[in-house]
Amino acid sequence: MSKLIKMGQSAREDLRQGAQIVADVVGTTYGATANNVVVAARLAYPRVLHDGLLVSKDIILDDPFRDAGAQIIKEAAAKTCDGAGDGTTASTILAYAMIERGLAAVEKGANRMKVRLGMNLAKDHILGKLKDFTIPIREGDVKKIATISAQDPEIGEIVATAMEKVGKDGVVHVEDSFGKTITTEFTEGLEFEKGMMTHAFLLQKGGGEVVLEDCLVFVTDHIIGDNNDMMKILSEAEYRGRKLLIIAENIEFQAMNTLIYNLAQNEVQAVAVFAPGYSNQKTNYLDDISLVTGARFVERVKDRLSSVTKDDFGTAKKVVVTDEKTLIIGGGGNVEKIGERLNSLRTQLSSTVEGFKQEQLRERIAKLVGGVAIIKVGAVTDTEAGEKKERVNDAVLACRAAMEEGIVAGGAKTFINLSYALETLKSEDKDVQEGIDVVARALLVPFKVLMDNAGLNFTESFAKVADEPDSGIDVTDGNHKDLVDAGIIDPAKVTRLTIEHATSVAGALITTNAVIVDKPEETKCQMSK
Repeated sequence: MSKLIKMGQSAREDLRQGAQIVADVVGTTYGATANNVVVAARLAYPRVLHDGLLVSKDIILDDPFRDAGAQIIKEAAAKTCDGAGDGTTASTILAYAMIERGLAAVEKGANRMKVRLGMNLAKDHILGKLKDFTIPIREGDVKKIATISAQDPEIGEIVATAMEKVGKDGVVHVEDSFGKTITTEFTEGLEFEKGMMTHAFLLQKGGGEVVLEDCLVFVTDHIIGDNNDMMKILSEAEYRGRKLLIIAENIEFQAMNTLIYNLAQNEVQAVAVFAPGYSNQKTNYLDDISLVTGARFVERVKDRLSSVTKDDFGTAKKVVVTDEKTLIIGGGGNVEKIGERLNSLRTQLSSTVEGFKQEQLRERIAKLVGGVAIIKVGAVTDTEAGEKKERVNDAVLACRAAMEEGIVAGGAKTFINLSYALETLKSEDKDVQEGIDVVARALLVPFKVLMDNAGLNFTESFAKVADEPDSGIDVTDGNHKDLVDAGIIDPAKVTRLTIEHATSVAGALITTNAVIVDKPEETKCQMSK
């Protein structure tokens, strides 16, 4: 396919215009008094949305150069959402504010690489200052965070209840429901940070996860390379008519082909995941997983795969596998033996002084005691259910982010505080200083958008809060108050990721000097003219 190319200021201007369209549309959904956006598509009823990420997903521009700018700024929102579940609209607003001001500096003659350097220096400086405005999460904050993220008090209540029930070490899993409401179930489970070995396991499933119910579990630290060994493992699952989770160090090409072929032929529904951990830690983790599922850990140092028997397999009521994680729910292990293992680990922890070993022991204890909350999301229509599920997922991630890194004042006030923190960062190079100033000025824009959406005067509102680090404007009533005491809060992690991704995207666009896009194909109507 032939390409179209633009260079220099013309290319950057098209990128800016595309980014501006996304920022203007998405920005209308910012804050507690957010506006709605109607999204209409062929063969579907129009949807009324007020979630920035959902809105941005539907923005595709006719002009390919402007669309490139639109897609670039959408990346900031997507990455922030992936990392923390919230902050997508703020990321879009902040990224465009940096793009607009950064490009203005470049077009006036500033060296674009030095401007980008100044922006990165500013980013590092304010992220270092962010901890000064961060406080630990308090009782009741989880519900506030969930409600703000989901923009729905009912979802906020459900998510908060689930998070508090399973605790900081537990897992909250969100899935579809055949009903019309949102329900929650609680069970025992174990999650680890390793996912599927290949996307081939998704071919017949669709989506981004594989779910196995009532399955066998095989646990080993072997590299499965021999085709006969793989056939022996699969034959046990096929004989019992059960699905299969394989946890292994790795699976080599020939054995993997056998596994995928069996999956394609619907002989055994299976998924293979990488074993978690490293070295001795890996052995301990696999031993714990075996205990939870009732499997026998088939160890490379003393067991042969060719000698596998039916007694080596454990069970699980449900397994959910993604690219990065594996969740085992309702393992068939012996409860008394799991209790004995926990007592042993706690005894080891109390007598261990080495920090790294303490951390490993705490992690193993957390995985063994961690409960699982399953939030089942239903609605009247599939479209409504999908959108509601995304908001529940976002709320869960936002709550987890707050638990991990604490909270800061919401209402865009923390951005103002960080803008003032840049007053102490100076550079002798005027172009680098221009980059610092770009970030300082951009950090004030989210507050302006928030006031505009609420119908409040930006200048008057800013004057009320500029010199008071803890106070801001509650846009629901227009009053000036202590934001944290009023429950207007954001996870500190969301603020951090918003700044990181906005700066990254803006810096990349500012330093662009050429854009290459596919040449649009001519339609039949165009060809006939």
